[in-house]
Amino acid sequence: MLVDDSQLFIDGLSALLRSEEDIEVVAEAVRKQEVKIVLDEEQIDVLILNLSMLDMSAYELVTNIKIYSPSTKVLALTMYTDQQIIHSFIQVGIAGYVMRSVGKEELLNGIRTIAKGDFFYPQGATRRILNGYGGAFVAKQKPLLSAREIEIVRLIAQEFNNAQIGDKLFISEQTVQTHRKNIFRKTETHTVIGLLKYAYANGLVSA
Repeated sequence: MLVDDSQLFIDGLSALLRSEEDIEVVAEAVRKQEVKIVLDEEQIDVLILNLSMLDMSAYELVTNIKIYSPSTKVLALTMYTDQQIIHSFIQVGIAGYVMRSVGKEELLNGIRTIAKGDFFYPQGATRRILNGYGGAFVAKQKPLLSAREIEIVRLIAQEFNNAQIGDKLFISEQTVQTHRKNIFRKTETHTVIGLLKYAYANGLVSA
């Protein structure tokens, strides 16, 4: 699903995506009221959302999307470079973001990555976001992560996706996904940024 307050932008993005055999554009919206109607009627795997929309609060909309349809992954398009703004959207549940200036291949990579249940951030973004919150990390009691889970946390910190982690550790992508779910549960975190803040605070990875 494509959500933007510019129909012209939606038309262009839709035309680009419709040429991809593994991607189907099933819905579009230019007003926030339309988003809930669609999510009530359609199973949306990936929702592409412009964070710079003028006629609606994107922050509120992301929060509501996660209530309307928790399984829908939100990929944000943004012109923002302020990491605090981006961090706030990550906290409420976007699965990833790309800059609106990116090329077609990075956008497609982002869509396919989060559709598989992974997270997608521009190269180096996780470290930049974390650097902006270096003094805010609060250590908790370390969870009983296994050696394999700690390996996976460290690879996540290096911005490897599930498939790449599986290749490095000689395990299946599905096994990596299972480990990640267990890691998030044990650390009581919900996003990659939250997990890495936890990992840095507890010495599981080094800055």
